[in-house]
Amino acid sequence: REGAGKRATPTATGRMDASVSGAGGASGGLSKEEDEMYDRQIRVWGIDTQCAIRSTRVGVVIISSSQPAEGEGGEGAAMSGKQEVVAAEFVKNLALAGIGAISIRFVTPGEEEPPPANLSFLGQSPDEIKGNLTDMNPRMAVSVSVEPRGGASNDGDDVTVVFGRNLMSMCHFLDGHQRGWAKGAGEKQKHLFAASVRGGCGFAFRHTEDGGGLSDALKAPKECIPKKVNRLYSVLRCIYSFGCKHRSSPKPTASDVKALLALGVQELASPKQQPSEALLLNYLETDAEMAAVSSIVGGSLAQEVIKAISGKGALMDNFYLFSAYGSPDSGEAKVERVTSQAPTKSKSTASTNNGNNNTNQEAICI
Repeated sequence: REGAGKRATPTATGRMDASVSGAGGASGGLSKEEDEMYDRQIRVWGIDTQCAIRSTRVGVVIISSSQPAEGEGGEGAAMSGKQEVVAAEFVKNLALAGIGAISIRFVTPGEEEPPPANLSFLGQSPDEIKGNLTDMNPRMAVSVSVEPRGGASNDGDDVTVVFGRNLMSMCHFLDGHQRGWAKGAGEKQKHLFAASVRGGCGFAFRHTEDGGGLSDALKAPKECIPKKVNRLYSVLRCIYSFGCKHRSSPKPTASDVKALLALGVQELASPKQQPSEALLLNYLETDAEMAAVSSIVGGSLAQEVIKAISGKGALMDNFYLFSAYGSPDSGEAKVERVTSQAPTKSKSTASTNNGNNNTNQEAICI
């Protein structure tokens, strides 16, 4: 097959391109064993992409919410011992794809005691997670740690992905993380993503230089929001606005839901953009992840990271949104661009089509 028996050499841009070679291996190409192991996926994305994947270091940061007072629920509910399924799906896909190195850090707000590391089916402790991932991909360098929030660093990571279930905690972490990430970019382009699943609602987000970070997108001027924006974005925006206003996360109570619906009227120009009560409750009623939604979001995000590593294909820009039920948008994955710049019709159409293609491609490639 075309591409077999070639090895990758770095170009002026730092990307890996294939050049003719024999054995590969030590000089930067694939060994014969690797070529046979990854044969099927190399046929999809090429040997140069496989070499780039092998030379990439990915940092995974899992933000755990603080322990609430007795009887407190809602978005700030306890994460101690909870299964981080979407993070596990993402890590699994990258491990099987042949990623070179991955560091997983469980962090908590402030100086609070970190909860147990629980990466769902990949393990319930740092040692177990590391052992299972090493069995899955013996060539991959793996580190797993549990540390306070201030200890998480993106130094040395080519791609950083932040997971969490408390939207305000994620935004706070990312706002600080983006500054360090931007300073360390240097010549080699780095990538910053975020993702979350609560109940039947899941989203992923990619930081872009022109569009900014997650908090920037959630407070974009309402005239810049696409007219047919996915309602899950509207839910996230209302919850972010609630948190900024009340300095706390909403709970699935009648008063908080009423306040969120009122924020929807204030924050969003059209009734067609405003979230439904059913979708708000879908998001708020549980912080446990629906496994099927986590699989969709985690798999799609892994595909986006592989595209970022390889430089092949348009990356999602900037939201990937999926909800299982609760609104007319439910059951369909969609890519939305929400920034401080007013959307154009052609850009919105291209993003939607790209989102559908990403979902289908993920099922083939990963």
